Amino acid sequence: MSYQDVTYGCPIDLVVQMISGKWKLRLIFELQRKKRRFCEAILFL
Repeated sequence: MSYQDVTYGCPIDLVVQMISGKWKLRLIFELQRKKRRFCEAILFL
């Protein structure tokens, strides 16, 4: 089942589902350290 087949009540649940996997913790860590745009955070992965 993909994230597109499910109805989410909270946007955060959708984002967590979309970025789930081995990069989720690293991405959250980078976003927590400093305010960044999403594409800037991706460059640090």
